[in-house]
Amino acid sequence: MKIERPLIFNAAKVNGFTLTELLVLVVTFAILGGLLLPALAGTKPNSAAFQCLQNQRQMVRAWQMYADDNGAMLVASLDNPPGTGFFNGRPIWLKGNAQNTPYNWDVNTLTNSPLYNYVGKSASFFKCPADLTTWIIAGKAYPSVRSISMSQVFDAGQWLPATKYRTYAKLTEIVKPASTFVFIDENPASMNDGGFATECDPITKDIIDLPANYHDKAAGVSFADGHTEMHRWTGPIISTGSFSLSYSPADAGDWQFLADNTTVLK
Repeated sequence: MKIERPLIFNAAKVNGFTLTELLVLVVTFAILGGLLLPALAGTKPNSAAFQCLQNQRQMVRAWQMYADDNGAMLVASLDNPPGTGFFNGRPIWLKGNAQNTPYNWDVNTLTNSPLYNYVGKSASFFKCPADLTTWIIAGKAYPSVRSISMSQVFDAGQWLPATKYRTYAKLTEIVKPASTFVFIDENPASMNDGGFATECDPITKDIIDLPANYHDKAAGVSFADGHTEMHRWTGPIISTGSFSLSYSPADAGDWQFLADNTTVLK
């Protein structure tokens, strides 16, 4: 009969960590944790910035799907004539004007949008969770239901101006989709209709509509190719929310970003 030899544990032959090595490991992990935790905290799934970009990603996808179902035709950012709800036969993405209608506090303005069905009939995608704006109507405060506006390049492009720069009626017409923003968080100080006006002319360089700065002087922006990003503003007009329809040399970087990501010359 074969007898199995018992296994003998020889502590002398085990290569373990010395106390010094253990201390080095503890210190290393502590340093790595200190470096990584702040970064992870800013990107955790339940953060407002993360959800803002998720909402815009859903909205720009809905914008693309509408075009796919309608022969590449895009919804318009503004109507013309005003009040018709259409621009050259294209429906506007959102009706109304915040200055004289319950445009920003009545959820019905969202449910009537041609994009509403494409976001699963969920009104939450139209708003950045960091937007705490309220509108006082007849003495009662109503929370805003919308934070985003659509680029003026998808209507007449009055401020671009359209005489020099391209506007787009179809998805297939967009020259640089990755550098053409569709939706942007807009500051309530300049929010009125559904369009976001930008001026691309380097001679005047005015900042027309004002982006929001809900995320430590940054705003969510979504683009025609479907990607989204959180863009941080550096100039005093946008970063402080000082709406003034103007420009100063300190705002050059912010104006350049808007101009470069709106459209191209004809």
